[in-house]
Amino acid sequence: MPGIDDPIEAVKRQYRDQPDPILDLILDVAGKVDFFAGVVSAIRKHFSKQAASERLAALLSAMECTIRRQEARVQQVSAKLESPEFVEALCTAVIQTLRTSDVEKIQRFASVLGNFAISSDLDWDRAAAFVRDVSEISKDDIIVLTILYRVFGNMMTSSHEDYRRDPFPQQFVERKKALYDAAKAQGYSDEDFVSSCERLRGLGLACLVVVYNQGDGFPMLLNQLHNVSECFRPTKRGMELVSLLGVR
Repeated sequence: MPGIDDPIEAVKRQYRDQPDPILDLILDVAGKVDFFAGVVSAIRKHFSKQAASERLAALLSAMECTIRRQEARVQQVSAKLESPEFVEALCTAVIQTLRTSDVEKIQRFASVLGNFAISSDLDWDRAAAFVRDVSEISKDDIIVLTILYRVFGNMMTSSHEDYRRDPFPQQFVERKKALYDAAKAQGYSDEDFVSSCERLRGLGLACLVVVYNQGDGFPMLLNQLHNVSECFRPTKRGMELVSLLGVR
């Protein structure tokens, strides 16, 4: 595709010509310890030129497949891919790709860039940010984010832009049981589910809804904090990532 080969070659040359001092240190120290001799071989293989090329090829191939599913937009997309902003976002994905051997994660990077390319959004900085988010969360975290989307997505559509205000917080909490039931159906314990939600929350992909209940018609006093209901929900950003990953 136009605009892809040159930036990729530039990144590959940079990666090849500028050795990582941390990698060199690991190889130097590990090579002196007999127990880690096999580890050194595995590290060299992981960072070899051939392995890097294979991962980059997987990234570009998956991205092209994502784009070509929308045949009517190919010409429009090609123009977007020739922008300097796209090259910067692509370089972010390439850097993350070179660091992992997880094929599924590489495909997620490609899905983010590919689906962003066929969208009307021109803010490639956001696309790069989503790629970095994907690099920091696990497959389980993505499943949990998808569960949040399935349970609460219909409450956060464009027709419900007031979901941040009453009575919507209470409505989120009222679906808490359905949320945890959905998590259990996927094999998650309450603790593991909450742990993933907290990680997603740290990246701005989920948030905690807190409802301070009132009893007998009187406002809750500060010392009645036990009278609180809370529940996780996806943020708009989290919902967008689910859409970009195509895992709804």
